[in-house]
Amino acid sequence: MRKYIVLLGVLLLGFSAMAIYCQDSPLKAEIKLVRTAVRNKENFSVSTIIRNASANEQAFAVLYCCYAMLWTADNPSVQTDCSEACARNSAVKITLKPGETYEKNVLVRVELPAGTSQTESVTFRLGFHAPIYRSEPKIPTIWSNAITVKVTNDGDSRGAAKAKTNLPADSGSGTGGITITHVCETTNYNPKPPGAPPTSITLLEGGKVTTASSVLVYNTSNHTYNGILTIKNDSKGTILGPFQVVLDSLTDGVTLANSTSTFSCWPYLTVPAVDSLEPGQSATVNVQFSNPKNATIKYVPMVYSGSFD
Repeated sequence: MRKYIVLLGVLLLGFSAMAIYCQDSPLKAEIKLVRTAVRNKENFSVSTIIRNASANEQAFAVLYCCYAMLWTADNPSVQTDCSEACARNSAVKITLKPGETYEKNVLVRVELPAGTSQTESVTFRLGFHAPIYRSEPKIPTIWSNAITVKVTNDGDSRGAAKAKTNLPADSGSGTGGITITHVCETTNYNPKPPGAPPTSITLLEGGKVTTASSVLVYNTSNHTYNGILTIKNDSKGTILGPFQVVLDSLTDGVTLANSTSTFSCWPYLTVPAVDSLEPGQSATVNVQFSNPKNATIKYVPMVYSGSFD
């Protein structure tokens, strides 16, 4: 009889785990490996995708920076890592129409315990925890599919970033608890010194401005993929410019050839000759990508009003 009780408990525990990972949510999470083999304690990228699998528009929030903080692994040997530095961190609302996706890479590392074999296969899922955004209802954790990475345990810990706390760094303020081990080497963004007035720049959150990208056409003269990025004022009021479009999560190996400059490691473009946008009004900016490996070009456009100077 005791054997049957133990067996029943195991079955119930299994069903409980299935309920955790197979929640009936309109938003679905998917992860993919960028590399299939890594070293122990080495940071590597995992592609994360949040998809609206419902027939209705869905909204959720993400963090302005340190997006990896919103993902947690179900394997204790796997840790997500934030290696971004930003002047401020806040929740940003993302709205997806049916079938649309929000895609971004996050840094992950595997820390194998001492005494493990030279090569170990590690399987894990990632769960997405959306931050609270204003009066929006809290979204339950969304768990992804499982992936397996081959880890070489040779004692090399290069690339590992150690976090003192779960708080993001706040550049220029002297606060924040994450040790930054990698920051883009080609950025002109420098934190303001203490006492200096804040930069007049505002991220235009979802619902105010929408973006659309044209088909990219290969230019044989300068070997770039060229297209047009359109921004549109979908709010009910006038939005003052100038307008900057930051290309977040641009495909590895792809360069924005005609970028105006960079902001905290991300290239951006200034929309030319536009001082303001009336409700329903659009503006365009040309994009030129250098893509020597002919990879699929992906990015997340983030529109700002104001100037980074």
